[in-house]
Amino acid sequence: MRSVFKELLAWDVTLTGAPVRLASNFQNGLKHLPVRLTRRA
Repeated sequence: MRSVFKELLAWDVTLTGAPVRLASNFQNGLKHLPVRLTRRA
């Protein structure tokens, strides 16, 4: 698990669009979340 989180921290995440919510009474969450991943130097 440590190596997975180490790799995740090596990326910058920037939001590229508006988040779209899931229209449901049963589940609450995001349907779409457009992001751009760029590797840190």
